Amino acid sequence: MEVGWDAALVGLRPLTPKELEDLESFIRTSKDAKLRDRARMAYWFHKRNMTVEEIADLLDLHRD
Repeated sequence: MEVGWDAALVGLRPLTPKELEDLESFIRTSKDAKLRDRARMAYWFHKRNMTVEEIADLLDLHRD
């Protein structure tokens, strides 16, 4: 997997298939909303190849 400037910006490395599986499991089972949202951001970034800006727009965090 190629790591673009977005990954460097947020300091993420590519996740292994096992780590993605664990992340999906955590998202499904976590009762902590803040941690679940953070896990979703990492998931969207890696699994759906979303950019940091797309995730911010999705979460309505982007400030123009």
